Amino acid sequence: MNQVVPDLSPAQPHEKTSKLLARIVAGLSSEKVAVGILLYRLRRRSFGGVLFFLALLSLIPGIAIVAGLVIIVLGTQLALGFKTPKFIGRVNELKLDVDKLTKVVNKTIPTIRKLEAFVRPRWAFMTAAPMTFVLGLFIVVQALILLVPLPFTGLLPVLSMLAFALGFLERDGVMALVGMVLSIASTALGYWIITLALNSVG
Repeated sequence: MNQVVPDLSPAQPHEKTSKLLARIVAGLSSEKVAVGILLYRLRRRSFGGVLFFLALLSLIPGIAIVAGLVIIVLGTQLALGFKTPKFIGRVNELKLDVDKLTKVVNKTIPTIRKLEAFVRPRWAFMTAAPMTFVLGLFIVVQALILLVPLPFTGLLPVLSMLAFALGFLERDGVMALVGMVLSIASTALGYWIITLALNSVG
């Protein structure tokens, strides 16, 4: 029996993110896929593509904690001025369930396509140094919120990271600003819920 070799062709320079994601999941033929293979496919998208992918992974039950930890590394590297993401071997070797990944991506693609209609290069300074330091810190904070098992706090961090990712992918400073606003709202909601919980215990 011939072994199916996964398509490792990278993202094309002007390929829409929704089209790229659809192409990636359509080419997955096994039950499990290594994170490293997916990151390899996104390598030309640098931080934006990897962050987008990790934000989607955080929607998969059982994967959110791992995705959050990797996003912390990603945000830290962005804040420190890394040009491309660097991950340790163990992260690249992690195996994901292809069925779960495909379901999440397919559910998300229609929304991504709607957002792509509004995303375009503008306010480029918002996605370049020194703003990358600030955005990296925002991303780290949102990843930390993902790791805290609080009710009603999981969606806003993911939305903020998707906005940051689209901002980086298309050099859209407005989307980066949207990500910052969502991050502030997410942090405020998390603080309010923690305060409410502590007051109820006290």
